[in-house]
Amino acid sequence: MMDRRANLEIYKCEHGFDVMKLCKQLTENSVTLYTVMTSQPVPTYLPDPAHAFMADFFTGISLKTGGQFIQIQNIKLISEVVMYAIEEDVSMEHLLAQLMTLSLRKSGRRRVEMLT
Repeated sequence: MMDRRANLEIYKCEHGFDVMKLCKQLTENSVTLYTVMTSQPVPTYLPDPAHAFMADFFTGISLKTGGQFIQIQNIKLISEVVMYAIEEDVSMEHLLAQLMTLSLRKSGRRRVEMLT
């Protein structure tokens, strides 16, 4: 996927999609991208440059959409990781809604409307 890039200005996948445009569309549609990747296999004393590049790449696109890049040791933990990520995202949305409500109350506004 990543070895066909002419330079770092062009972020097209092997199917021809512009990854940065897709990230922008995800963000515009309020989609949060979480990426889960297993850690580099042993031996870790011989780092794989492709693995590090992929981790950096997926960290960037996840953060661009407001998500996270999560690296796990064991693939059997993926369901727990996904559940914790969902719980965290929902908790943050509730917290932000409460802060917005408090802020609007302090400013004297009575009606709280959803911001889009």
